[in-house]
Amino acid sequence: MIDGHGIEESCSVSATTAVRIGASVNARSSGSTGAAWSITVRRIRWRSWIMPARPAHAIRRSLPSWFHDDSVSRRRERTQRRPTKVAIVRPYNVYGPRDDFNLETAPVVPSQIRKILDAKDKVIVWGDGEQTRSFTYVDDEVDGMMLAVEKSPNAEAFNIAAEEEIKIKDLVAMIIRLSGKNLETEYDLSKPTGSPRRCADISKARSMLGYEPKVSLEEGIKRTMDWYRKKTEKES
Repeated sequence: MIDGHGIEESCSVSATTAVRIGASVNARSSGSTGAAWSITVRRIRWRSWIMPARPAHAIRRSLPSWFHDDSVSRRRERTQRRPTKVAIVRPYNVYGPRDDFNLETAPVVPSQIRKILDAKDKVIVWGDGEQTRSFTYVDDEVDGMMLAVEKSPNAEAFNIAAEEEIKIKDLVAMIIRLSGKNLETEYDLSKPTGSPRRCADISKARSMLGYEPKVSLEEGIKRTMDWYRKKTEKES
């Protein structure tokens, strides 16, 4: 959720993601990308709900009450009666520089980057690697948040994500190629594979906000790997 005083995320997002998004917004508000970015983040709040891909009705009953249409309508009515302008976004699988690279807590992209850069001869992947995911580079996520603030500050909820979908095994192969290493991939079938598919529908954000993700998955991973390598070099 974004208003004129900062960001509050009502979505599935880790603390590290929230900090990364906050850092990116503050960088934009400092003038690094032009006068259009004028919002300074004062607070970030998140909830640990897993938001659905499509179709939403299939798991409607398992969602919190604030996600249901009637709850959204009531929230929009309350917002219209108040002077505060509120924009709501749902981030999906955000990654990028300043991510969490701790293997105990890291999400998919940073954990695979670290495992591959640390590996000597092979990398182990949980499950069969056939599940598909979409991943959103942090700059695209912030762009979508800002568009929601500027164009729809009326409690309308938007999925801010990327549509580039990839199998986990292909993601691992991409990171190995970008690392320049020659590694064997081993699949641990005793570990969970997870949901077979997760990809957000961004048609609403595209039509109402003009949102369009700009950073390809490969380019985003390159930038993230470069940042992590520089960070580890400084620490060594």
